[in-house]
Amino acid sequence: MRFIKLILLFLSLVFSVSSFAQNKKGELQKQKAKLQKEINYVNSLLAENKKASKFSVAQVRNIATKIGIRQDLINNINREIKLLDKAIVNKNKEISRLEKELKELKDDYASIIDQTYKSRSSNNRIMFLLSSKNFNQAMKRLKYMEQYTKYRKEQGEKISINTEQLATNIEKLKVEKADKENLIKSKEDEKSNLESEKQQKEEVVGGLKQQNKKLLTDIRNKQKKSDALQSQIQKIIMEEIRIAREKARKENKPGDSGEKYELTAEAKALAHDFKLNKDKLPWPVERGVVVSKYGKHTHPTMKNIVIVNHGVDIATSKGSEARAVFDGEVTTVILSKGGAKTILIQHGNYYTVYSNLSKIYVRKGDKVTTKQKVGEIYTNARTGDTVLKFQLWYDKNEQNPASWIYKM
Repeated sequence: MRFIKLILLFLSLVFSVSSFAQNKKGELQKQKAKLQKEINYVNSLLAENKKASKFSVAQVRNIATKIGIRQDLINNINREIKLLDKAIVNKNKEISRLEKELKELKDDYASIIDQTYKSRSSNNRIMFLLSSKNFNQAMKRLKYMEQYTKYRKEQGEKISINTEQLATNIEKLKVEKADKENLIKSKEDEKSNLESEKQQKEEVVGGLKQQNKKLLTDIRNKQKKSDALQSQIQKIIMEEIRIAREKARKENKPGDSGEKYELTAEAKALAHDFKLNKDKLPWPVERGVVVSKYGKHTHPTMKNIVIVNHGVDIATSKGSEARAVFDGEVTTVILSKGGAKTILIQHGNYYTVYSNLSKIYVRKGDKVTTKQKVGEIYTNARTGDTVLKFQLWYDKNEQNPASWIYKM
């Protein structure tokens, strides 16, 4: 009984390892398909860039984004190859074990057949029974003969099963080796694409260097506008905090220490729900790719210039719309001098900010729901670039949106 339990435990471990490997392979293949879709999408964005301008910073940034995704794709293929290598090693071990077991079964079966041949005469079997000393011994000998026949039949069946298992494993091994060869070829193709994209990026950077002075002026102007908008957003949020605290004092409620909100019960519940959805919030666009992450970065073409991003920049298709990432209330609509518009949505003591909009579908005080469209994203006619600038705040503190948005 204990032996049977050990066998069952061994088999369950084998199946669980096999199941894990299959799940891992399926997961890697899904990731690979997703990465390939992202590359295709960035290619469509680059086509829009090229229609508008031969060389642009938007092109460099999108190519750099595609290079990053391509590298992720190569890493994904490497992981799949490693998984297959492990599967091939395990399959070879299984085949060796089955071959050894099959040889032992065949040798054992040959011995049984030989013994059966030697005692094939029915007279021999009858004499074996009649020569028993007593009835009990005769019954034991009869039972032995029955078990011997049954054992011989079982050995034959085991040989048949093992032969089938061996043939199945050999076929699976052939498939896995073929899959590995295809993956290696795919990896080489992706490496070639990667080198081509790096060269393409350098060509665009080279073309932009010829207009270095104009590019530097553009960068400074954009940074100046970005800083002005950021200062305005900070003032708005600080004013909201001041109003909330003032209201709390008038109602004789004890305020928090520091510059934080005294939230209503409804706002507290909303903020609580918002926090619970950290890393699960939907993207503020239906489809897009992050082309500039949160924090400090060197400029894609001017390596001596550092860009500070207070949120994330998401490149999307022309005509795309921004959407609220959670239920909330539109607290402010900002109209910048250049024509681009910004919306601030309050979620308790959390804020989400949607900048670089050409059209706005909501007004101050409007209640919005998750994934509700709030405005159309501006498309730069000179570069063909459509980028949503998205920020997330907690009280007066900036947050990295990548920590909040699902799989960003």
